Amino acid sequence: MLKTKTINYLILMLTSILSFCTFSKGSNVHVNGYFRSNGTYVQPHYRSAPDHNFYNNWSTKGNTNPYTGKIGTKESPTNSYSYQHSGTVTNTLSGSSPNQKNSPSQRSFSPAKQYPYTGENYMEIQKRNDVQRALYWKKKGYNFDPNYTTSFMMDQKVKDIERARYWKSQGYDFDANYTTSFMMDQKVKDIQRANYWKNKGYNFNPDYMTSFMMDQKVKDIQRAAYWKAKGLDFNPDYMTDFMMDMEAKNRGIH
Repeated sequence: MLKTKTINYLILMLTSILSFCTFSKGSNVHVNGYFRSNGTYVQPHYRSAPDHNFYNNWSTKGNTNPYTGKIGTKESPTNSYSYQHSGTVTNTLSGSSPNQKNSPSQRSFSPAKQYPYTGENYMEIQKRNDVQRALYWKKKGYNFDPNYTTSFMMDQKVKDIERARYWKSQGYDFDANYTTSFMMDQKVKDIQRANYWKNKGYNFNPDYMTSFMMDQKVKDIQRAAYWKAKGLDFNPDYMTDFMMDMEAKNRGIH
């Protein structure tokens, strides 16, 4: 008789467990992969369906995530709304029961700080940042369309505009719509280098030659003059100083 009762009890327990598993599987929610606001990628996963019941969370002590096998460790609900790893949202206050519903006047929370996951994908987060950056620059007197310009592009364009204004005060005229701040700085360097070499008797056009090219060309011209004194005629327009030295070496002239 005792054996029969034991068997019936085990059957009843097994039936209850199977029923629970079937219910849990049917109420699970699949979450697609997404990027957090800090750029971290979260892999696709399953979570328990939100029901505002702390004790139905996989992260609650006594429960186990059926997909990962991770055992829950949390022993009590949080004091305000918070995003749980299991996917369940709790809404309990200190001293209240897990199933107690609280009126809006009782709640005290900051969604911006307590919701690191907003449900947005990476592109949506980026577009939101672009819109906010466009509003910021509009207050500063700059007008950008976030539908065509990213926040990075806005910052760069402002940098270009301000750099163009600076160089205009120094006597240089640049169009920030076609020239970046880096290009402006480089062009000023080229112009100043061309003026330097002009005082030395060399004529270079900074619209076609960089300061580096000018310095190299002067080096080639001076090397050609050196080898000409030794009887070798090299054209610095077609040969670098290194090529001249190699050619002289091949001819046995040092």
